[in-house]
Amino acid sequence: MKNGMLHPKVREFKLFMEERPDLKRKVRQKQTTLQALFEEWHLSGDVQTEAHSEKGNKQKEDFQEEDLTAKLAKVMSLFEGMKWSSILEDVQGMLEMAQIYLADFAEQQQKK
Repeated sequence: MKNGMLHPKVREFKLFMEERPDLKRKVRQKQTTLQALFEEWHLSGDVQTEAHSEKGNKQKEDFQEEDLTAKLAKVMSLFEGMKWSSILEDVQGMLEMAQIYLADFAEQQQKK
């Protein structure tokens, strides 16, 4: 398949991988798969390497040391830009479905 026929995201990922021989090496050594790397890259725009992991571990330690209010503010900032009403509607829908399933289950148990 020619490069022009690839999906734009796949082309972007291919360029991303060309700049990272350490990740190519991990795939060749079967420490990870291209699929796993692509999924991580597609979701976050980057792939965690050892250097990133060490930095992430340090950030996790710092995060654990913060007080509850700061943690909550940090979590809320992760959702910045998301539509809260949509999120709440989805959660409400899931809770309603759970109630229906539980009520149906309870009814089935009573019939036995």
